[in-house]
Amino acid sequence: MQNWDIVVLLPILFITCFAVIGFVIYKEKIKHSAGFFLLGILVFWIFASLVGYQLSKGLNYMASDLSPTTYILLILLSSSIFTIFLKPLATFYTGVIRMRKFWTCLSYSGLILTSIILLTVKIDLYTFTILSILYSLLLSTSTIHNLLLNEQFYYRINTLPVTWICYTFIGVGSILGVYFGDIQTVIFKNFNFTIFNSLAIVVGIILLVFSVINKENKNLAGVFDSDVIDQLPKKSNWNFLAIYTIVLLLSLSYSLANSILITDFLSLKLWEIYKNSEAANLWVRISGYATVIPSLLVSYFIYKYLMKYFGQKYLFMINLFLLFFAYTILAFVKNPYVFIILNIFIGISFNQLMYSLFSLCMFWNYRAPKNPVTGFYGSSLYLGKFIVEVIEQPLVSQNKSLYGKMPNLSDSYNENLNLNELDQTYGNTVTIIFACCSVIVLFATLIYFYTNAKLMADFTDYRLATQNLKTILKKQIMLKAKTKVDVSNGKIA
Repeated sequence: MQNWDIVVLLPILFITCFAVIGFVIYKEKIKHSAGFFLLGILVFWIFASLVGYQLSKGLNYMASDLSPTTYILLILLSSSIFTIFLKPLATFYTGVIRMRKFWTCLSYSGLILTSIILLTVKIDLYTFTILSILYSLLLSTSTIHNLLLNEQFYYRINTLPVTWICYTFIGVGSILGVYFGDIQTVIFKNFNFTIFNSLAIVVGIILLVFSVINKENKNLAGVFDSDVIDQLPKKSNWNFLAIYTIVLLLSLSYSLANSILITDFLSLKLWEIYKNSEAANLWVRISGYATVIPSLLVSYFIYKYLMKYFGQKYLFMINLFLLFFAYTILAFVKNPYVFIILNIFIGISFNQLMYSLFSLCMFWNYRAPKNPVTGFYGSSLYLGKFIVEVIEQPLVSQNKSLYGKMPNLSDSYNENLNLNELDQTYGNTVTIIFACCSVIVLFATLIYFYTNAKLMADFTDYRLATQNLKTILKKQIMLKAKTKVDVSNGKIA
């Protein structure tokens, strides 16, 4: 059966994903109001992902018709570079005005406008730049969704479970959007997304209306009051810099490991086995999904059942070592099925690390006035991706370096194709790339090893830190209530 991954395998996996979501809702005892909010997140990210899918395809179509200078300029103006700046802006500005839903209203409006443009205008150089800005606005909303969930439903306290809950919904929505895009282009061989874009407009309007009418408790948006912050471990900008550096290094290694050159090499190895481009593309597609879906299936269970045994500090270190060993193995093993299997473990470890780092940033975000910690986390994450994109994409478009040597792998076997030479040329480069990934992860491990005590502060013992924070907040509420009573009686306490 052709495309059995899309027709059979992925539907089964997505059903399992929704079963996991149901388990998360049950286990975390999520209330109806929070459940509806999370449902809105899921739906939003389905259509935001579809926007990204269309932009990616549009960029590929334009690549051959653009000059090297124009193409490089287009990459520099891609959504990644705008997201780098919008992430901290979103956290900082909504924290200052104490209204996170301002950004969700902005992004839902952006989804509507983006979908209208995709419906009515053909993607060219100018529209791509405008759409990239709008798409970066959508991408920047993931941080705000996490903050809103933690502030309005968990009173800024439960940063650890909120991260796993929210990113489970964001992840499932995002990969569902990619899946719908693959159905349209691979199964139906149709690049017309009119129906999806029309639905995106309707969904955007509904989400915007609900975002406007839902009340937000402004007292819970933004940092803790100064008297609460004074009783908590003090922030350090050097510690924040260490966190951002770890995020950047891990993002850089992950982007390198999933670069176009690695994908091309995997395609070549699969084509050697099947001598068929459709079969090779199918397994490459499976490899892409393998880095995401298994992580969505197991990440919550790792947080819920393993973290209490290992502790966040040591579980983080375990994931770093798993990532290091996976990259080291891939530097020497060139079997495509080993690539795909290890991609599963790479995806799980990488996402665990990112979730842990984000929860740590959200923990500090409420203790650092005028310092958008979660925003700079997002900037570091997208900077790693952007560095790889800006180096690689122009080489791909102009067939420079190794990218010009990859043959067109058609269904007909080319007897003149020197597979041994291609294997050696690409194999050596792939070894160097994964060796670099291993070294980068090793640097991140060393930074974490020497700084984790200061980075985590009381977050090392999450339960104790949470209980301490609850006690401080209760005392503050009681003090404010007492002050109001005294004032009403004509006294000032």
